[in-house]
Amino acid sequence: MPISKKNQTILFLIVAISWFIAGGFTIGTYLPIGMSFFILGFIFVILTVKGFRGMNNQ
Repeated sequence: MPISKKNQTILFLIVAISWFIAGGFTIGTYLPIGMSFFILGFIFVILTVKGFRGMNNQ
């Protein structure tokens, strides 16, 4: 069963939010790793939003 584009976007957002949460917890113990988690989460959000806009334009 193929994953629809909308569900794929929601899945990406859940992954990105989980990166942010992991980053928030990690910053409390070890700052550099936490910051890299935050940056990865931010990149995920940007890619998801751009991909979603690209799909809507087609």
